[in-house]
Amino acid sequence: MATYNKSEIMKRAHSLKKSIGYKTFSEALKHSWSFAKAEIGEREQDAKREAVYAQWRAEGEAKRQAEIKAEREKIKASGMDLHTYTMTNYYNERRRYYGD
Repeated sequence: MATYNKSEIMKRAHSLKKSIGYKTFSEALKHSWSFAKAEIGEREQDAKREAVYAQWRAEGEAKRQAEIKAEREKIKASGMDLHTYTMTNYYNERRRYYGD
């Protein structure tokens, strides 16, 4: 259940009565409550929308990570893994160069 800030609702009602010129405070209060209820509804919709977007972002990130992992496995399987080629592949124990 939504909670309402009654202080803000009353302040808005007073402001509406003064600025717009409602005949009675009751009318201004009804409109103030309707605004508050609409704001709560909008917040709930925004929260649902943000949850959906967060799920989409998570799925996209998981897919991207899976693609990166598959690409790394492909590179490793082809023998082109950059981490396996070190200077020890080109130099023997006597520090003689055996490359190119």
